[in-house]
Amino acid sequence: MRGKVFAFLFILTLFLGSMYSAQAADCPATSNIVYGDYVQCDFVLTGDMDFFNFPGEAGDRILLLVKDSSSWMCSFGVDPRVEVRDPDGSVLYSGSGCDTYLLRPDAGLPVNGQYKILVSGGLGSYAFSLERLSNPVGEPIMYGDHVSDQIEAPGVVDLFTFYGCSGDLFRLQVTDSSSWMCGFGVDPVVEMFDTAGNLLASGTNCNVLTMDNTLIEESTHSFYVRGGVGNYDISFNVIAGGACIPYWLQTDLILNAQSYVEGDTLIVSMRIVNGAAPATVDWKVWVEDPNGRLIAVKNQRSFTVGFDSDNTYQVLTYAIKTTEPRGTYKTGGHLTNIVTGKTMALDQEQFDLN
Repeated sequence: MRGKVFAFLFILTLFLGSMYSAQAADCPATSNIVYGDYVQCDFVLTGDMDFFNFPGEAGDRILLLVKDSSSWMCSFGVDPRVEVRDPDGSVLYSGSGCDTYLLRPDAGLPVNGQYKILVSGGLGSYAFSLERLSNPVGEPIMYGDHVSDQIEAPGVVDLFTFYGCSGDLFRLQVTDSSSWMCGFGVDPVVEMFDTAGNLLASGTNCNVLTMDNTLIEESTHSFYVRGGVGNYDISFNVIAGGACIPYWLQTDLILNAQSYVEGDTLIVSMRIVNGAAPATVDWKVWVEDPNGRLIAVKNQRSFTVGFDSDNTYQVLTYAIKTTEPRGTYKTGGHLTNIVTGKTMALDQEQFDLN
């Protein structure tokens, strides 16, 4: 009976390996890659070795996942051996794995320059993903989102980014929607990082992974999902907090002219460009004469800036009086989050009254 089971597993291994090998190719001896790339290759000759160059900067925190896509059993496939070399050619990191090799150093890259990844091993197919965890560039996700995604092939890493506030308590749930049996689906592995690439939380489960965590700083955070080939669902919700002004909210005050005479009408507009999350704010715009006296102030409460918006609003109109002093005037203002009290100053503009 034991022999029959082993034979079945061996045949299944060969079948799965051949399925993903068909998607791979005998890669050039040397290839150029960048962060975010996914690569599939074959070793068709004994002693093959592949070289991959990528540009790195000092401080970059990297994630390298190398997966044997020929077999999940040791000694029946590539069993990848990996080196990462610095721009001078010195070995920075090295290791091996019978199925998977994961590199996630605690330190950043030492210098700017071209780094090299060397992969070697037995005959068969392998694949890998290279990501940057510091200042990450991933798929944007925000509180309240539900995302359906998939691990399309061995070695794929799905990286997500979100903006969070200090004190935010959130729940991240990743569900394997391919299979309820362990070992037959994604069996998700998740790790979360701050904007510098420091590990904040991690977890794994064969079906449903639930992660509760509290953020300690306001910044862009990231998390990745990896695992077996299959489909998964993400549910991402804030339990408490989540009300700070996104840093990507950009503003610009616009004047209808730079020079005025008495009797003219000053019109101040505000352009607001938002990013991957809405924000509800109060704003105040003011005009100050050359003597430092406020001559106009306009407030707006509970103003909502929408998702991926780029709009210009007329925020203040003032008819210049004959009694106003001549000289250079200033206009400015600020946005205030009505929940947290966090304030962001608007840019200041100047105009002349002749």
